[in-house]
Amino acid sequence: MGPEVIILVIFTFSIISFIFLAAVPWKAYFLGLLAKYPISIFELIGMRIRKIDPTPIVNAGIIFRNSGMNIDVREIESLYLCGGHVENVAKAFAALKKVGIDTSFKQLAAIDLCGKDIMQSIEDCIQPVDFNSDYVSYKSLDGKDFRVSINITLQGNINKIVGGALNQALIDKIFDYIGQVISRRNSDNISRSLLEEEILKESFSEGFSSDIKSLRINM
Repeated sequence: MGPEVIILVIFTFSIISFIFLAAVPWKAYFLGLLAKYPISIFELIGMRIRKIDPTPIVNAGIIFRNSGMNIDVREIESLYLCGGHVENVAKAFAALKKVGIDTSFKQLAAIDLCGKDIMQSIEDCIQPVDFNSDYVSYKSLDGKDFRVSINITLQGNINKIVGGALNQALIDKIFDYIGQVISRRNSDNISRSLLEEEILKESFSEGFSSDIKSLRINM
């Protein structure tokens, strides 16, 4: 082998090595390595070729791992490609894990992809929301006026967020129900306790993203 061939081989090898090294997002690689969420160099190069920023994907994987769930990087990448907010999904899992609410990656991904603010949705599951309404006037069947307000505590249900209507819709349903009952009965057949009992049934909040934890009707 002549010297010209050797020089050409070395030059070619150097160019290939330079291209390979330049193609690797080393920051993301070492970030995962140091956090014990290693991702292969070839997976990272694949992301670079597909014009995907690997940093949020690696960050999400690290958060999941630190929270006790090992998620394959390809699942996180798939969520990212679908427009998901992968780091927020991971943070949501960590927050739920901390308070003992069981969930899964697929469930959280579905919440994120349905267009809801996942962090706010999760906060509603962790921290109940109190609502105190203004007074609304209704007239009973025998013409007596009732002024009604409600004090209600709602808590988001992780299993009902996807497809579930928002809290305001549930509150509107409660007032619609109260108004219908009052307008169809005489005043002596209207009982606050019976109204509360019916509204607190589990079936009343079906189709809504929150459960009713407590309710007081003021009349």
